[in-house]
Amino acid sequence: MKYPCLICSLLLPIFLFSQTSIGGQINVYGQLVSQDACTNTLLLENASDFNPGMGLIILQMNGANINLSNTDNYGNITDLNGAGQYEYNRISSITGNEISLEFALVNEYSGNNTQVIGFHVYEDANVDNTLAPALWDGATGGVVAIEVTGTLTLNANIDASGHGFRGGAPISIEDNNCNFLTNASDFAYADNNWRGAPKGEGIGAANSSAPFGRGAQANGGGGGNDHNSGGGGGSLVTAGGQGGRNNEPSTFGCDGDFPGRGGKTLLNDSSLAFLGGGGGSGHANNNTLSGGGNGGGIIFIKAETINFAGGRILNNGINANNISGDGGGGGGAGGSIFILTNSVSGEVQITAQGGTGSTVNNSNADRCFGPGGGGSGGVLKSNTSLLADLTGGNAGLSINSTSCGESSNGAENGNNGSTTSITALPQGELFTAPTLVALTGDTTVCNGTLLTLIALSSGSNYNLQWQRLVDGTWSDLVEVPGVLTGTQTDSLQFQANETFTGSYRLTLLPQSDCFAEINTTTIDVSILPLPAGNPSYLANGNDVSFSANTSSGSSWNWSFLAGQGSTEEDPSFTFPGPGEYPVTLSIANECGSATYDLLVSLNEPLVAQISSSSIEGCAPLVILFEDQSTGNIENRVWTFPGGTPATSTAVAPVVTFTEPGVYTVDLSISNSTSSASSNQQIAVVVPPTPSFEIITDGLMISLQNNSLNATNFSWNFGDENTSTLENPIHIYSTPGIYEVSLSASNNYCGVAIAQTINVDVSAVSNPNSFPLIISPNPTSGWVDVQNWRSGELVLIDHTGRYLATWKSITNRIDMSRFPAGLYFLRYTDGKQYYWFRIIKQ
Repeated sequence: MKYPCLICSLLLPIFLFSQTSIGGQINVYGQLVSQDACTNTLLLENASDFNPGMGLIILQMNGANINLSNTDNYGNITDLNGAGQYEYNRISSITGNEISLEFALVNEYSGNNTQVIGFHVYEDANVDNTLAPALWDGATGGVVAIEVTGTLTLNANIDASGHGFRGGAPISIEDNNCNFLTNASDFAYADNNWRGAPKGEGIGAANSSAPFGRGAQANGGGGGNDHNSGGGGGSLVTAGGQGGRNNEPSTFGCDGDFPGRGGKTLLNDSSLAFLGGGGGSGHANNNTLSGGGNGGGIIFIKAETINFAGGRILNNGINANNISGDGGGGGGAGGSIFILTNSVSGEVQITAQGGTGSTVNNSNADRCFGPGGGGSGGVLKSNTSLLADLTGGNAGLSINSTSCGESSNGAENGNNGSTTSITALPQGELFTAPTLVALTGDTTVCNGTLLTLIALSSGSNYNLQWQRLVDGTWSDLVEVPGVLTGTQTDSLQFQANETFTGSYRLTLLPQSDCFAEINTTTIDVSILPLPAGNPSYLANGNDVSFSANTSSGSSWNWSFLAGQGSTEEDPSFTFPGPGEYPVTLSIANECGSATYDLLVSLNEPLVAQISSSSIEGCAPLVILFEDQSTGNIENRVWTFPGGTPATSTAVAPVVTFTEPGVYTVDLSISNSTSSASSNQQIAVVVPPTPSFEIITDGLMISLQNNSLNATNFSWNFGDENTSTLENPIHIYSTPGIYEVSLSASNNYCGVAIAQTINVDVSAVSNPNSFPLIISPNPTSGWVDVQNWRSGELVLIDHTGRYLATWKSITNRIDMSRFPAGLYFLRYTDGKQYYWFRIIKQ
């Protein structure tokens, strides 16, 4: 959208009317059917009154979407939908009802809601008779447009008062069923419903099936609801006043507590133009009717100089007529005035007042009818500071009542209007087919350069788009703030950086649905990267491999030690030993050079070594491991298969192995340049399970060992005697109760259990029942054995130790080699044991 200077836009009409006396109606009006942006034409219902060279105002009068819900939001504008948009243009030619325009269209208009206002352009003009627009009829009219390249002299008035949106019609409701229980509170009613009066006209339309009722119709005032309440005032950029209530003094009278709402405020923007809203009608059920007042129209004036020579510029809302016996109508809103001028002389008189609401005469009856609300003041939009009377209309009064004092009964004044600064009327550029010439040739730049590619473009109805050739296909360039701007203008600014290094083929394409594509010649841009690197090294002892890590260098210069270096990109070097060595790398290419410093740290070699508190043992086996590695250890990781925890980074972790098995523990250590590892095998065995049975025979016990996973045994018989035999026999010296314990162990651990026994000497075999005859007893040497035919003899000392065994028949036992003491001879015949005491002297 272009807003040209005032004087420039006035230099191009085909012809001018010189000093001219004007008055009456000087504009022609046509309703828009459609527009064609490609041909830049307008199709009108009837273009017979228009001529080439005429100036035009194209203006969408209405069509806004409004809230139609039965709530306080009724009438709020939800979408302007183009209502109020306008622009200045001129006719280049006419063919039938099709008008060709000089300037490219700025807006897209709705045909049903848009009119075209034509006007001649005067060199100088005198308003000698009142100049007014055609009345607004719902499709055309209501607008005055004047353009004068010289001086416009106002000897008479320019007056669009009451030519705007129409007030609610004065209608009498015949079928009135109102009573004291009636609650006519809805915001919209059908036109045959006695509960609501007609709304005032505005930029948005009510539902066609419910055009009556108190809800405002955008900037049109709402109609009063039953019974006899007042209509609301119309509005423009400020709100209209609410209508007054009807108060019935009797207890069972039918009050009118829901008067018409005042018109809603419209957006006060220089690019929008609106008619003043009409006032809502008062609710009437008698023959004295009060419709709403019409709003003011729209006045456009463009003149180098305006001379106020007694004439005035008027655009007032109309007062609602005063009545008696019913609700009063709301006043119309003041209209819109646009003035563009470079100088003003004379006494400036500009008025766009709101209309006054209807005053209701109660005729000295016991009634309090509802008066109408005032319309809001209008708006003045100008490029120069001008005084204007934009006062809102007063609310009407309820007068001559015997039951209530003179008052507005809640009716409100319309708000005062406002002024807005503008610089020009919206206007497109001169309409021509697009042309395009590239001025920037192929170029090569270094990264970091701010590059501007320029192409000259002209014409209408197209959009510019820079494109890049990628794999044989042209693709649109997209804005990247701070890097790539102007991708849809004729000046592409390119901040070369590492993201865009390389070669690019660019072109500028006007894109339009109206014309064939026109491309500039291609521009090849090569962006060279700045030298850059990220040097690194990898050490193996004192041998170090270096990497420049660059894709933008053409030469490299490494410095390792004094007088020692390399020009290779990725060299190797051997340093004298551990320590820190500063290394310098310089990288260069066509765009300059860059230097980087690198500190090489060489450490003693890493040697991994594990120490542990144990390497084998019974489950659960708890082991303390310790890292005894040497070197500069930066990272450490233990792994313990089968252990808890399974991993660790501690120097000395404690690990538990709960299940038997053989496990390999690993230790890995590393630093920034090297690594090492070690492992250790851990054996976890099953712990012993001790178990034994006791056979008692008098003072002698025989122990049967049933232990598992044990190789060593330690017995305690509870009488301070012990044994390490696997299955020992023990003889107690005295009867009693003893605790026998067994500790079963293997190479790693042991487990002990115990049993309590009662030994009694009476339990020893009776010698008289012994199948053999032993004599002499006591003895100091030999013992004779009689009646031995088969079986086994075992000699046992008093500790249970086995001394001798005879399995073949013998008649004599030599006891001389044994010390004096008590001995037991056990005979087994294959069926049972027999015991015999022998005393050695």
